[in-house]
Amino acid sequence: MKNKKNITDSIMDKIVEEKIVPKARWEFLLKNYLVWFVGVIAALVGGVATSGVIFVFRNSDWVMYRRLSGSFFDHTLTFMPLLWLILLAGFVYLAICQMKHTKRGYKYPIVLLVAVNIFVSGVLGVTLYGVGYAHVLDTQAGRVLPLYKAVEERREELWVQPERGLLAGIVLGTTTDAFLLQDYLGDKWEVSRELLGQIDDLVLLHVDEVGIVGNRTGTSSFEACAVRPWDMAGEYPKLREERKQNRLENTGYRNNLPMIEKLPPPQIIRGPMREDLSLGRRSGKDILQTQLRQKGFGEGRLQDLREIVCERATTTSQ
Repeated sequence: MKNKKNITDSIMDKIVEEKIVPKARWEFLLKNYLVWFVGVIAALVGGVATSGVIFVFRNSDWVMYRRLSGSFFDHTLTFMPLLWLILLAGFVYLAICQMKHTKRGYKYPIVLLVAVNIFVSGVLGVTLYGVGYAHVLDTQAGRVLPLYKAVEERREELWVQPERGLLAGIVLGTTTDAFLLQDYLGDKWEVSRELLGQIDDLVLLHVDEVGIVGNRTGTSSFEACAVRPWDMAGEYPKLREERKQNRLENTGYRNNLPMIEKLPPPQIIRGPMREDLSLGRRSGKDILQTQLRQKGFGEGRLQDLREIVCERATTTSQ
C-alpha cells in the first residue's frame, strides 16, 4: 500500500513539476479524424494509380510487340507504367501506416491491411478505368509532367514507322483506288487501296482513324495491305475527338499530292452518326463492329494485324 502511495505521489509531483495539462477530448477526436482522412486520401490516390496501370497495360499492344518494338524487352521499357506503380506503392504504404495509427488499427496484421488497401485501390481503379477517367488522367500527366509521355503518344510514335511497314493516322478522304492519310506525326500520305479486301473497305467506310500494315513506295506514298480501326481500351471519347481536331488544325490541310482535288473538304469527317433501319441510330464505329461480328471477324482491333505479311500478289487482307 505504501509503494502504491509513493507511485501516486511521484506521478502527481511530475504533473505539477512539468505543468502537464490534460488534453481535451476534441483533440483526440480531431487527431483520429485526421488519421482516417489521410488514410482515405491515400486509398483514393492508390485507386487513381491503379487505373493508370490498367490503362497502360491494356493499351500497350503486347501481342504486336515484335512488329512494333522488335523485342519484348524494348516494348516493356516503352510502356512500363513506372509513374503509376510508384504512386500505387507509395500511397498503399501511406494508407497502411495511417490505418495502423487508428484506435484499433494496431490490432490487425499487416497482411490484412495490405490486402484491404489493394482491394480498395483495385475496385476504385477498375471503376475509373471503366468510365474513361484513366485516359484523362494519363493524358493530363503527359501534359503536366515533363518526363512523362502519355500512352496515346507512345502508341502513335510506335505505329508511325513507314520504313517498317506501319502507319497510323486520320483518314482525310478517299477515292476508288487510294485514300489520303495524315499520320499522327503530322505528315500526309497517299495510300494505295489496291491490295485491300472487303474487311478493309468496311473499316474505311465507317471510321476515320486507322492503323495500317503495308509497304512504303515513295517519299509520301504507301501501299496498304490491311487496315484496322485505331481504338483504345478505356478511352474517353471526347478527349480523343478534341485531340484529333487539334492535330488537323495545327497541321492544316495543305498538300501537294495530285489526288487532293478528288477529296472532300477538311471539315467533312467520315464515319458520322447515321440512321440505319436494321441497326438504329448508332455511331459508325458501332456499325462497323456489328458488321465485322456478323462476318465472324470479331472486333477488328489493331491486334488482328500482328501476323499479316504483305505480298504484292495478295488480293485480300485475310
